[in-house]
Amino acid sequence: HYDLSIRCVPHEHRISSEAIVMCKEKVPQYFLLHAGFRVSTPQKGVKIKRLAEKPKAHHFGLTKEDYPFSELSSANLYKITAPKETKQVIIRYAGVIYHPLKRLGQEYARGFQSTVGTVEPRGVYLSTSSLFYPWFGKRLFTFRLRPYLPFGWSSMTQGKKVGPDWHCLHPQDDIYLIAAPFVKYGRQEGNVRIAALLRKRDDTLAEKYLSVTSQYIKMYSELIGPYPYSKFALVENFWETGYGMPSFTLLGPKVIRFPFILHSSYPHEILHNWWGNSVYVDYGSGNWCEGITAYQADHLIKEQRGQGSQYRQGVLQKYRDFAAQGKDFPLTKFRSRHSSASEAVGYGKALMLFHMLRKKLGDEKFTEAMALFYKKHRFKISSWHDIQKVFTKVADLPLVTFFKVWTESIGGPELHLGKVAQGGKEVSLTLEQKQQARPFPIDIPLVFTLKNKETFTKTVSMKKRFMQTCVKLPSEATRLDVDPNFDLFRILHQAETPPALSGLFGADKVLFIIAHKAPQALKDGYRKMAESFSQGKKGTIKFDNQVKALPADCAIWFLGFENKFLSILKRNWRKRRISHQGGTFHIANTKLPISDHSIIVAHRSGPQALGFLTTTNPKAIAGLTRKLPHYHKYSYLAFEGDEPENVAKGRWPIISSPMSYVFDKE
Repeated sequence: HYDLSIRCVPHEHRISSEAIVMCKEKVPQYFLLHAGFRVSTPQKGVKIKRLAEKPKAHHFGLTKEDYPFSELSSANLYKITAPKETKQVIIRYAGVIYHPLKRLGQEYARGFQSTVGTVEPRGVYLSTSSLFYPWFGKRLFTFRLRPYLPFGWSSMTQGKKVGPDWHCLHPQDDIYLIAAPFVKYGRQEGNVRIAALLRKRDDTLAEKYLSVTSQYIKMYSELIGPYPYSKFALVENFWETGYGMPSFTLLGPKVIRFPFILHSSYPHEILHNWWGNSVYVDYGSGNWCEGITAYQADHLIKEQRGQGSQYRQGVLQKYRDFAAQGKDFPLTKFRSRHSSASEAVGYGKALMLFHMLRKKLGDEKFTEAMALFYKKHRFKISSWHDIQKVFTKVADLPLVTFFKVWTESIGGPELHLGKVAQGGKEVSLTLEQKQQARPFPIDIPLVFTLKNKETFTKTVSMKKRFMQTCVKLPSEATRLDVDPNFDLFRILHQAETPPALSGLFGADKVLFIIAHKAPQALKDGYRKMAESFSQGKKGTIKFDNQVKALPADCAIWFLGFENKFLSILKRNWRKRRISHQGGTFHIANTKLPISDHSIIVAHRSGPQALGFLTTTNPKAIAGLTRKLPHYHKYSYLAFEGDEPENVAKGRWPIISSPMSYVFDKE
């Protein structure tokens, strides 16, 4: 247990603190603190010495996988010398914590920045990564924290506010301290205090979040089990973040004002209070909580709106474009997202694992198992193995192989529909897994459209690379679709996915061709955009008059309406309901004047990803550079203004899937 008093001096980037550390057994010998501190103790008989050696996992009795600070340079290792039975130690320290913001990964779609910790006039952000309290290597602890802040400032951390102190008596695996001059809103909803801390007064925005918070806490309490804390607060950060902490979330100033956040990212962060922030992750064996949180928040909300299959198709396409080509890794190795590839695996592939599990068990058993897992493991550190044990018990099924395959393997099945024949009310068909890796055991939904327009679904289990089966139907079929709702985790065939920006952002090698006849301001903007999109990959930037023939071994961006290769793209436009007349683009029945809009269209030539982008507004290019990775799943986009604002978006329909077979060609 920690008893912390922390004084923050933002304009000096300093904190000074006293930590009283109480242990059931003898105080551990080693601890870490931020390298910017001077450390002392007033305790007689106790000595604290800073060691010159670099801190390692073995100092704390941990394995390399469980040690979270392997790459932290701003840490000092200390050794405590104390009498044998010492169970309490007082540590005083003071110094500077001020780490600049850094981008999270050059091609990570959200483009967020991060810091291990900062104390500055805009606000205070401290976490375990900041090492602003003595870290002894113990995963779970409780704490009391008393912050001393400038006049007019408020604080947020885990637990319940009792006078000037924060009390957190539920075991935690992290301590946060957030502070700034907030405008505070709140109300009591049953046993939970709901709050919003904004950086400027905004009564309407606060009321929206208070109402939605109440809605989702009630929904997840009924679905999983009682909300684990006495409060939940929306806290506005001073830079763009999307963090979920125990009993509060820290969202950036632009993020919280996007209207779609209320029913997308926000419930995701609320749900983390069940998964990750009360049932804790055993990171050494893989981070399971992002997958189940994405499944029961982002996916569930889309499913409630009738968009579940489209959402899963997007998840599988993102995996195909960003992770499938040599960037995959087992779910047991996932710790946190740091790139689009790691997100496609740790969020997307894990999400699909839980979806397949739900299909295997049925809704009732799946929900029962998730509720039991929460009940048994609340405020405990839990692993994939713990999930497996609970689901095995509830389902009364042998699930060892299922979890081993999907958490320890890389890649996925590349399913191929072979010969199909119909004789009366029977259909025979062959299925093959064409990936180089060994076959995956999968349950494949076969959906038949019958002559009376009704559908008949048959699920077949495939364990080997090749399978031949015969299905008896109620009546003759007119059509067969294999996994049409994307219920399986698999590597999608190219023809099952529409051309999208993810094909360009996921490519390792990209050529940017800038129209040399474009105005100079646009050429300069296009070049800066190309340089930004090239980071972290092999990118080449040329003007169109420098390119004689288009290479076939890379993705290509065509920048500028004056581009000499526009005629090649126009041939594709005719297939996709795109036309250009005078100064207006027509895309999917939408008229877009070139003079007022920035227009982006994704194409594909065989396996090659192609993208077209044009604007007449040089001021819009910086915003497009920042925003387009967020829109990676779309086939076409239009933006308006300097910022710019999105005014049109869409995905091309799948016209001919190789996973479908039509019996009556007429």
